[in-house]
Amino acid sequence: MRRDSALLSPAEHLAACWCKALDPEAAALPAMRRTCRTRIAPRQVPGPATISSVRIGTWNLAGKWSDDHRAFLEHAQCDVWLLTEVHRQAEISGMTAYRTVATMQPHKAWAAVFSCVPPSEGSDPHRATASARVGDVRFVSSVLPWRSCGASWPGASLAEKQALTLAQLQPVIDEATVWGGDWNQALEGRDYVGTVAGGAAIAELLEASRLSLPTKRSRG
Repeated sequence: MRRDSALLSPAEHLAACWCKALDPEAAALPAMRRTCRTRIAPRQVPGPATISSVRIGTWNLAGKWSDDHRAFLEHAQCDVWLLTEVHRQAEISGMTAYRTVATMQPHKAWAAVFSCVPPSEGSDPHRATASARVGDVRFVSSVLPWRSCGASWPGASLAEKQALTLAQLQPVIDEATVWGGDWNQALEGRDYVGTVAGGAAIAELLEASRLSLPTKRSRG
């Protein structure tokens, strides 16, 4: 079991989204600060909606599911989970899920977004990516190609498979996006599953979309 990287858009967008989801009449949120890898903590909001935190988690479930998995996810008290390789029986109390229509195997979806605020819409920009909108923010959970992914991913090489996949995702990745999942690509240090070109392509997409990578920054 492991958690993977999550990308956070500017804090104002996420906070404003949660404010609107809880109370459409609530006032705009003040500036916030990032406190840890997948948590954003705003100050108290004037008016009827009060937000203490927005916590986001990512996990590759590897197609497994049990009472222990459920207990772990619920104990983490995340507001949003960006999950990959998600068993068809996976559910989290108090959360609504959007899963990819395509399945990785008969018993598991490629990816899913679980949210404590029901998404207003869901879509699959790529067969291995789940996208769900909550208020003004789009949450995206992706599996990206890896060295042994095989011919089911278009492209003659891994670098080409990565480039083609990112091209499909690019229209939904912007500064009002939270993007995470199992990217199968190192963005620093030695890479055992991806490519130099793939890492550069991801970095280019993040920069163009004005996204930051707090999991990388927090390890520095």
